[in-house]
This record gives sequence, C-alpha cells and structure tokens, in this order.
Amino acid sequence: MALYDGKTLPTVANFQQVQCQDLSSGGFSFFIPEPPGCSQLVVALGTVPAMFLAVRVMRVTEAD
Repeated sequence: MALYDGKTLPTVANFQQVQCQDLSSGGFSFFIPEPPGCSQLVVALGTVPAMFLAVRVMRVTEAD
C-alpha cells in the first residue's frame, strides 16, 4: 500500500506492507497504526508480478 495523490504514481520505496482483514469483490480492509491521511492509495496484490490498483479510502475505523 502507498499513498497516492491522484496524479503521480508512488515509487517502490513508498510502499508499505499491510495486513489485510478482508478481501472481496466489493473491497478490502486492512490494519495500519495510523489513519492513512489521504483519500487515495495504490495497492499491490499478490506476488511479483503484482496487480496494482488505485483505490479510494471509503471508511477509517479505529480498531479495539
């Protein structure tokens, strides 16, 4: 996962590994220590060669 400004794609160095909670055709959820601080992300799914997706943050919830 990497932050995305909607214009410039992030470099490999900008990505961080996250733990996915749920992955389905309707979306996915994941855990990170702090809210992402932006409304768009690029995610890489799978192993090399990964599938890259530009996504929009729909909801942020603090975990218990």
